[in-house]
Amino acid sequence: MWRHTKNSVIVPQGLQNLLCAWTGWAFLPEESLVVRIEDDIDFEVHTCFNEIRIPAEFSAQQIIEKLTLLINYGTGGFGSV
Repeated sequence: MWRHTKNSVIVPQGLQNLLCAWTGWAFLPEESLVVRIEDDIDFEVHTCFNEIRIPAEFSAQQIIEKLTLLINYGTGGFGSV
């Protein structure tokens, strides 16, 4: 369920958690969200650049597992301080 408010979009909790882990905030940023798929890297999240880096050799299942971990455990974000 997506609901619009005056200044923002209210998003489902799972998506809020992913956004919080990805960007540091539980709402959509004004800048683009970036996914980079590259060789010879570890799975990384760079909140300053709204960027997730995924190793090119990852299978779809590995990507799902990492994103699930982000949704479940990487949700501290800046707004929780």
